[in-house]
Amino acid sequence: MTQLVPEVPADDDPVVASNVHLPIQTSERIAKECESRSMTTGELFIEALEATYDRLNDLIHPGGTVGGTLFKARGIGSTPKQKTSTKQVAYSLLSSDFEVIDRLKAEVSARSRSQLLTAALDAHLQIKEDD
Repeated sequence: MTQLVPEVPADDDPVVASNVHLPIQTSERIAKECESRSMTTGELFIEALEATYDRLNDLIHPGGTVGGTLFKARGIGSTPKQKTSTKQVAYSLLSSDFEVIDRLKAEVSARSRSQLLTAALDAHLQIKEDD
């Protein structure tokens, strides 16, 4: 994977608020982690993405991918078998951080920022479905 750090002057990089829908278990773990470490949600998102960057494609598409040459790349069997309950999680990042996240989302063919962040956070925080 390539370096995605944008070159944006600090004066021209406002803080932007957004939200994602994450599995309830993930959102609860985020809240605990942020409180115990005095981090913002956005800071934890950045930490998780940087920590899992080299394996994000495998985390998002554990069954591999198909396409990518003639057709849009997509995960094999990546559609969830059952709907997972989610919670809206608010966060703030620099405008340039959103550019990086969106480029990373495209690079690994994630369906959404929510899918990208869930994969990174679950791996980074070692959340298991059976907990």
